[in-house]
Amino acid sequence: MNRMIPIKGLSALSAATAFLFGFSFLISRPQASIVPLFIVLAGLESMAIFCALLWALPKSNTVFFSIFVGDSLLGFAGLGLAVYWLESRHIAYTLPLLSLGLAYLLLPLVQIPFFHRAV
Repeated sequence: MNRMIPIKGLSALSAATAFLFGFSFLISRPQASIVPLFIVLAGLESMAIFCALLWALPKSNTVFFSIFVGDSLLGFAGLGLAVYWLESRHIAYTLPLLSLGLAYLLLPLVQIPFFHRAV
């Protein structure tokens, strides 16, 4: 595997996270102040999973797909914890959850081209 693939992949994920982070500041509501934190946490999770998937790619299909499914379950657990935390503090949760869902949708799409090159 080329040594530049993880660096370029992490750089692309960092750029995508920074873009979503900057975009989250366009939301000027006081109750949406938690949105940047959710974006950063989703970006860090995506970077960690990207490294784990690159590590697992040459190992075996079972290891790779176990990490892939674990990432999906971790995303659902993150959404569930976000809903619980927002609801327990009586914060409007529509905008934070939409931004978190958008981050969980867009960040894996950034990863796909780098897995194709790593094979």
